[in-house]
Amino acid sequence: MSHPTPTTSPGPAATAPHTPDQPPSWAPAAPTIALLTALGVLMVGQMYTVLALLHPMATALGTAPEQVTWTATAFGFAYAAGFLLAGPLSDRYGSRAVITTGLVAATAATLAVSAAPDLPTAIVLRSLQGLTAATFAPSALSYVVHHIAPQRRGTALTVRIDRGIARRSDSCSD
Repeated sequence: MSHPTPTTSPGPAATAPHTPDQPPSWAPAAPTIALLTALGVLMVGQMYTVLALLHPMATALGTAPEQVTWTATAFGFAYAAGFLLAGPLSDRYGSRAVITTGLVAATAATLAVSAAPDLPTAIVLRSLQGLTAATFAPSALSYVVHHIAPQRRGTALTVRIDRGIARRSDSCSD
């Protein structure tokens, strides 16, 4: 005895191929936006947090505060250069993989900076920290575009963009 075959076709999610532009299901907007925003503040905050620590760092490294400012400059240059690398990496390996790898690498770099024995080492490690922190923003924007439902993307992008603008304007007003 044969079983009858169904006459209805499966839903579009079952038959449509999975592409980066149309994932099988959208990520939950509110938790994703909250997580990306919190991580964005932490990653960008690494650029500015060091400014309050210049004197303690100079004391710990046995140098002048004016020389320790090179750690902030090195981070900034590496952060800018990292943006050029992070976009293509995100396209090639996926935004989630680049975000995760970047967060782990930035955490390791941050721990290494705190253990730097001298100023040249601290400058090199701050460069590495900037490079790894830079992986977040381009990858997060890519993640939003590919994994957040179109009707929620405006909110997600606004929250992400507003955090970066707020950080930059805070630093300019000092």
